[in-house]
Amino acid sequence: MSTPFYQLSSFEEYQSSYKKSVDQPDEFWAEIAGSFKWRKKWNKT
Repeated sequence: MSTPFYQLSSFEEYQSSYKKSVDQPDEFWAEIAGSFKWRKKWNKT
């Protein structure tokens, strides 16, 4: 997920992202949260 906004361009990309969100939720949401500008970085996902 290298884009600043999380956009999916195909159903296959959706399926892959969904699988990661279920199998590795902490890593998935850390990547999403990393695209935001935070005043204070989060401690836990």
